[in-house]
Amino acid sequence: MDKQWLLGFIEGEGCFNVSFVKQDSCRFGYHPRATFIIKLTETEKEVIEKIQDFLGGIGHIYLESSESVRRVGLENARDSVSMRVTKLEELERIIDLLKNETFVSKQKRRDFENWARC
Repeated sequence: MDKQWLLGFIEGEGCFNVSFVKQDSCRFGYHPRATFIIKLTETEKEVIEKIQDFLGGIGHIYLESSESVRRVGLENARDSVSMRVTKLEELERIIDLLKNETFVSKQKRRDFENWARC
């Protein structure tokens, strides 16, 4: 695995997410929370683990069951595995890794830049 492979993978499967969390002590009652996510089917857990290792062990890996979705009739729904990064110092490592890279997708580049400003 190298940085260019990871960049391509992130462009296809990565998510730069910003959500707002209620916190009364903040000026507007909410504060932004940035999260970096890669999510795959559970059978691809090894890929997520290799990405986490390549990134120096940052983030956490979560297994997510699709059992409740299967119970309502989507019997082909598959369990998933995700790597989520939420700690500021770890998010900064993602930013440093990608900030000078050339994205193929202009939209994913804009998403990254907007997310990084958060």
